[in-house]
Amino acid sequence: MNNLFECKIKYEILNEKKGDLVSRRKTFIVCAESQSDVEQRVAEEMFLEENIQITSVKELKNTELIFDREPILHSELTKRTIVLLRTTESEFAKEIGISDDTLSDILRGRTKVTPEMVEKSRILVRRFWEKLDLEKKLKNIKLLFDKENETQMTDSEKLKNLIQLMQMTQMEFAKETGISALALSHVLSGRNNLTSEMIENILVAIRQFNENLK
Repeated sequence: MNNLFECKIKYEILNEKKGDLVSRRKTFIVCAESQSDVEQRVAEEMFLEENIQITSVKELKNTELIFDREPILHSELTKRTIVLLRTTESEFAKEIGISDDTLSDILRGRTKVTPEMVEKSRILVRRFWEKLDLEKKLKNIKLLFDKENETQMTDSEKLKNLIQLMQMTQMEFAKETGISALALSHVLSGRNNLTSEMIENILVAIRQFNENLK
């Protein structure tokens, strides 16, 4: 299970007017399995910057995500969460069960976030990262079925990985792809290989599955 971490970094950017490097600091809220995973995600996010130095990484407790003594911190972290989730203020308010006016007061530093809102925000962030991770894995799986990509995996192994990733039973996968249960069973057992028609049906199913995630 992933956890939320606060990661603070220092880095340098080029001052185009003066031609020298300027030091900057930034704080990330990262959903990850471990500290090394946090460092990797941040490095990928900041790969265009110079001399990145991670100054601290700590796991956040529920009440530390968007909950502190000063309302201004609630405002700033709530704004960051909305940007991270790539959603609108109205959609975010609806997801955590508050009115647009209440969210407006939080964003303006007039009121604090309650522990219940914190927990709901934490769940939204988890789902966001899990969705991105699933989409990335599905994209990689989809490439395995491309005839131009050579791989050492058998058709049976490809199917087993895909069915597990989509969290379906064999019967559900057969129905979703239009492949008969018997034909699917023969491929999974290694008796037969996938036909071109089966592969096309599988690619269509993956595309539809991706659409349903949005």
